[in-house]
Amino acid sequence: MDEVFREVELSLISRGLPRPQRRAINAAGNLILTKRRRTVAARSIGEVSNIQPGHRFSTRRQAHDAGVHRPLQAGICGTRKTGAESIVISGGYKDDEDQGDVIVYTGHGGQDQAGNQISDQSLDDSGNAALVTSCLEGLPVRVIRGRQSGSPYAPSKGYRYDGLYRVTSYGSKTSLDGFLIWQFRLEACEGTPLPKMQHQDRLGDFAESEIERASARKKSAADKPQQVPTAVQRIVRSSSVHRQVREWHDNRCQLCSVRIEVPGGSYSEGAYIRALESPHNGPDVTGNALCLCPNCHVMLDSGAIVLGEDLSVIRAGEEVGMLNTHPRHVIDPECVRQHRNRWSDAAVRTPTRDAVEAGRQRMSMGSSAQTDATETALHNLTAGTGSNSNS
Repeated sequence: MDEVFREVELSLISRGLPRPQRRAINAAGNLILTKRRRTVAARSIGEVSNIQPGHRFSTRRQAHDAGVHRPLQAGICGTRKTGAESIVISGGYKDDEDQGDVIVYTGHGGQDQAGNQISDQSLDDSGNAALVTSCLEGLPVRVIRGRQSGSPYAPSKGYRYDGLYRVTSYGSKTSLDGFLIWQFRLEACEGTPLPKMQHQDRLGDFAESEIERASARKKSAADKPQQVPTAVQRIVRSSSVHRQVREWHDNRCQLCSVRIEVPGGSYSEGAYIRALESPHNGPDVTGNALCLCPNCHVMLDSGAIVLGEDLSVIRAGEEVGMLNTHPRHVIDPECVRQHRNRWSDAAVRTPTRDAVEAGRQRMSMGSSAQTDATETALHNLTAGTGSNSNS
């Protein structure tokens, strides 16, 4: 306060105004004035500690302070680089659909103050780009429902955290207002409870729709073909290790150099050279991880491709190229050796190029001989010289 008084005093005197007065009692002059700083919730993907599905918040500020949804206004929290942390369903877009365990969520952008869509949406919007990243990398998203959403699953007041969902797909469509919008399909993660529907008169149609949906799910399950176990069981993870490796290689496959472009970004998969699961127990480090396209990921996991000591790519016993590398991505030679030894005694081998070509020639020759024999038989039948000509 003393410093503030001195500044005011000098300013007034310099302008020819009366000198200000002050009264100090005890230590009041030592008071410090400063702007209040609120604690900013840390960025996080997945669950927030001590917050369970069903937890209610009276205001967006409470959800912010709890770290469940950090923005006070925006409906999507996240960036293209990190993915989406959370979304709020609050009736901001008339094209939204809420079926409880499945949500069709309209992206951000293109609205006026009255909530009308007046322009096209873009995947370059940071919120929409964040949801694309969550879809491509399989990251969970926190879902918060607000009472304004008009959904049968919305809380009667305030906001409610309803657990983790995954963005399973996305695409564009023409909105009810006639403009291009992007929509994201979110499905409840395993273990996420289905929220209860509100008991209101207007929910009769929603209840009927829910019954129809349940019948459709039963019919779909009945028509679904029986699943059988396969030789390759692959778990696609999205960890900090995989994300770092994919960032180094810009989502370009280290084996075939393919970069899969999709709307809003590019796609690749992180693959471990030495499997993490028992009995292989590989380390969860960048030296044991590769950036691959889905095809090469399957071939690496099934032993159709192995790496040589010099990081050469070996397929069917033949060297077909070299592993694409990055200066900061140092491959662990022990993991490479373990993976190669794991498949060295495989009972099933992929045929070599020579064997494939020889097989093609045999098939071609067999096909020609069969064609000649068929033509001869037809000629004999037509000319009446065949063994069945008298019948």
